Amino acid sequence: MRRIPVRVVLAIELLNVICNASAQVVTHHRVHVGKSSLNACDEQNGNCAATCAPDIEIHAVRCCSSTFISGWSNQHCSNVWQESDIWAEGCQELTYSEAHNFCSAKGGRLCREDEIKHECVTTTGCSFDTRLIWTQTDCCETQNVPETDRSYSSRYQNAAVGTGHARSMLDSAQAWSAAANNVGEWMQIDLGSVQHVTGVVVQGRVAYDQWVTRFCVRTSDDGSSWSDIPGEFVGNTDGSTKVEVAFQSQTLARFVRFVVQSWNRHISMRAGVRACPQTTTTTTSTWTATMTSTLSMTSTTTTPTLTATMTTTLSMTSTSTTSTGTATVTSTRSMTSTITKSTWTATMTSTLSMTSTSTTSTGTATVTSTRSMTSTITKSTWTATMTSTLSMTSTTTTPTLTATMTTTLSMTST
Repeated sequence: MRRIPVRVVLAIELLNVICNASAQVVTHHRVHVGKSSLNACDEQNGNCAATCAPDIEIHAVRCCSSTFISGWSNQHCSNVWQESDIWAEGCQELTYSEAHNFCSAKGGRLCREDEIKHECVTTTGCSFDTRLIWTQTDCCETQNVPETDRSYSSRYQNAAVGTGHARSMLDSAQAWSAAANNVGEWMQIDLGSVQHVTGVVVQGRVAYDQWVTRFCVRTSDDGSSWSDIPGEFVGNTDGSTKVEVAFQSQTLARFVRFVVQSWNRHISMRAGVRACPQTTTTTTSTWTATMTSTLSMTSTTTTPTLTATMTTTLSMTSTSTTSTGTATVTSTRSMTSTITKSTWTATMTSTLSMTSTSTTSTGTATVTSTRSMTSTITKSTWTATMTSTLSMTSTTTTPTLTATMTTTLSMTST
């Protein structure tokens, strides 16, 4: 029996795989020029129109308060105190979250858009009258969804949804009225998709002294698992006035449930939800990887049958903390044997596609390749088929993918 040693070295390189990162939520709030009556604008782009701005933008800051704060002025509106230049830090231009935290640290809050629009807050010493000012007013709208997207714990006289005592849209011809006056009765609104929920709007019953005076709010993204919005909210004092309730922080939800705590005469309510659809941005990440393998093969008979096992480790690192993408591997392999009078040459091009679906992801890729090799030894024509499976799992939030590929290559001469 004659042993024929054959050594084959394979090298693969993967560089610069581009993929799109997972979407990141970006919220917005209203900005408004400091003093509209001046008809002037000092924004760099010359545009001072009131608009919704992404919270990551930088804008001028003015702080308001509904109660007296020492050193703050009360010049234009009886219940609004203002200031933006009394602090040692000077005039501020910040992102929304920075502006919100800044005013809170001073004992105040960001001004509402209506307070700036009605010029309750002007001439504070920072030359912001001709600049866009952050407001606490979000860019969401009141979602007054159809009656068919509403449900209830009970309905007076068991009225069909959308009729009689089961009409809870804002400004509807009646209201939802519970079958009985019990704490915990509820009405629920389905927004149709997961949205940023920032508050609710409630109203009593038309032409009757029936309304909910205090209520709690629960939210869910699937209608099964529920979370409580902190606090108990003050409702209505009559049947017609709309009362808007703002949450301390927005939440992502599809379903919003109003849970009754107290009422006037009988539980009756009309309601809507302050919400806006999710807005996303996309970032790009670059993946870089290098894979090197060594394949050793030895024949065991004079009519050689060769069996080889190849183990490969592939490491990939993304420059984005969250990424989803597709990677393509193109490789060229050269093989040379040490058998006398035989020169082996083989070239293989293979494509490997990989997709990550989250910050912690598991993917599977299959590479199938056929190699044809011919030696100059008499009566020895070699044909080989290789099938390999590559499994990958991300191990950190800044994805580093480590994969081990085990391949069995069987070769038989003719």
